[in-house]
Amino acid sequence: MPDWLSELLPLLKFLLLFAAIVIAMSRKLDLALVLGSASILLGLFFGMPIVNLGKSILWGALDLKTIHLLALVFGIITFSEALKETGHLKKFIDSLQHLVPSYHLNMAIVPALVGLLPMPGGAVFSAPLLDQLAVKAGVKTERKTFINHWFRHIWEYILPLYPGVLAAAALWEISVRKLVLHQAPLTLFAIIAGCAVAYLGQKFTRPLPKPVTSDRIKELIVGLWPFLMLIAGVLLVPVDILIVVYAMLVLLLIVDRVNFRRIWKIIKAGFRWRILLMVLTVMIFKQVMDDSGAAQEVAGTLISFHLPLALVFFTLAFLVGLATGITIAFVGISFPILIPLLANISGDPMGLMMLAYCGGFLGTLISPLHLCLVLTNEYFGSNLVKTFRYFLPAVAIVAILAWGYYFLLWG
Repeated sequence: MPDWLSELLPLLKFLLLFAAIVIAMSRKLDLALVLGSASILLGLFFGMPIVNLGKSILWGALDLKTIHLLALVFGIITFSEALKETGHLKKFIDSLQHLVPSYHLNMAIVPALVGLLPMPGGAVFSAPLLDQLAVKAGVKTERKTFINHWFRHIWEYILPLYPGVLAAAALWEISVRKLVLHQAPLTLFAIIAGCAVAYLGQKFTRPLPKPVTSDRIKELIVGLWPFLMLIAGVLLVPVDILIVVYAMLVLLLIVDRVNFRRIWKIIKAGFRWRILLMVLTVMIFKQVMDDSGAAQEVAGTLISFHLPLALVFFTLAFLVGLATGITIAFVGISFPILIPLLANISGDPMGLMMLAYCGGFLGTLISPLHLCLVLTNEYFGSNLVKTFRYFLPAVAIVAILAWGYYFLLWG
């Protein structure tokens, strides 16, 4: 075998595996099943004995970090279900529509508020609300699709309610608090890009004819306090995030006087086994990637290309995000490859981590496999190709600002 082919072989093996993952996902197979199967194939591709592969899968499933992450994701989902059951989100949305005097601004605010809850396909929940405002604002179909999908996801760079954020922190082996603080500008960049594209050339309509009352302000506060307390607890309280989440869940149930029947309903709704299984297989995939030596071999191949590390981190994650359309998938597939590359740098690696997350998430946003994009497009009956005249400039703005942020602090 020629030397050049021998050097490329680890990367070629992984690209073959990645192509199989993409094909399986395009056939709408369950992501947990796909990643579980990919973990086995990965070990076999890189020469792991069957016994060692079995041990790796077992330890990946039973590792304390895996159990911690599963408990955390379950707690977050249950907290979200409690917010829906107690009506906090509805109060927040209803009151804000009275307090913000613009149909156009409320079109962005409504999906952004719905985005505070990590519901699969949640864009469909905000689409009918946005549609009512869009009719009054005179906004056309493709722009509606962009606004609903884009602003629904502005929090997913930082909000610790999202499994992708939690999984990223777990894989990087940093605190959620640190990840949120360093990636906070990405949400600001997304808001700037979304507003610039959504409202370019738009003539704002008359103010909403609804008076601002003390009752509306009170309703806004009542709807908002659980979100604010949870986020403040994650960022400011020096304890494990798991304690913060479950403490806030108990506090919410007590304050809202939720009875046992409703509590059981919330717990059952919070046990979304498909999401939990997906998180489990992500952690197993990472374990097999580490134990097989695949991560180190693929990383070594990438280093041999002598590309700037920042470009490798951003581009690889972007391509995986584009191919999968799921945040936790790009996190689980690309990050285990990128992590060994951090051993070759000196200084703070947070800039590279930020670029990887930004690139991966931008890829998922415009992926034709992204459930929210597909459902939003179907709901409004828009032309998906035409919506990209909005999505591509917005993605470009966020990417440019993120690279500027990187060079300003880490370049």
